[in-house]
Amino acid sequence: MQDATSSFITITTLNQTAEIGQIYKHNHLTVFCIWDRNRYKQIKAVDFLYMEADGNYSSIYLADGTSIYTSKPLKYWVEKLDAIQWLRIHQSFAVNPTKIEKVLWKNKQILVTGGKLLQASRRLIKFNLINL
Repeated sequence: MQDATSSFITITTLNQTAEIGQIYKHNHLTVFCIWDRNRYKQIKAVDFLYMEADGNYSSIYLADGTSIYTSKPLKYWVEKLDAIQWLRIHQSFAVNPTKIEKVLWKNKQILVTGGKLLQASRRLIKFNLINL
């Protein structure tokens, strides 16, 4: 199966042409075009919760409870979706800082919107959260 995020296919979205994986503005909102299950999905930056690595694949979790499984590694998405200032809290997790509800320092966990607890590494949680 071809991964459309790496191609130069264009689609018309919201009266605007956008490349797959491209970031564009619509009504002052940052919107991303991402390939998901044989179709293109438009996702507002405010809807991203966190991303999880799975080897050379990754999952992007959204505020509405859905997720997108992609054939790209976490590093690719952190760099590609740089309009969101992602926090790397673990080798396997990146979090949208606007969606952090609570930091459990003793357990090295982060609670994100929706009640999901994410494990953080000792080094990255201190470095990234202190430098916020």
